[in-house]
Amino acid sequence: MDKNNQKINDAKLTEFLRKELPEARKDQWFTNKVLNRLPPHNPQTSIVEKWIMLILVICVTIGLIFQSVHIATANVILVSDFVLMGLFLFSFLFLGVWIVWPRVRN
Repeated sequence: MDKNNQKINDAKLTEFLRKELPEARKDQWFTNKVLNRLPPHNPQTSIVEKWIMLILVICVTIGLIFQSVHIATANVILVSDFVLMGLFLFSFLFLGVWIVWPRVRN
């Protein structure tokens, strides 16, 4: 079945359902009762993802500490030192957003 034919069939089906199906009842008590019986939505994160996150946080922390010590003790600070420090800081920001975003979204 080509895409144009499928779109036409979908449009016909949508129009048919709008005409033939009855409207949903407007009963706030019923809606609240049904929603209260639903189980809470818990985003499932796998064990592998948790371990990867832990390893990444540890690695970035160690790298940031080494880079900080290097900058603090170096006689000459190069642009590459600042670039590397910036990459570590952006990595921390990325990991923080990666951890927090699913919880904020839900």
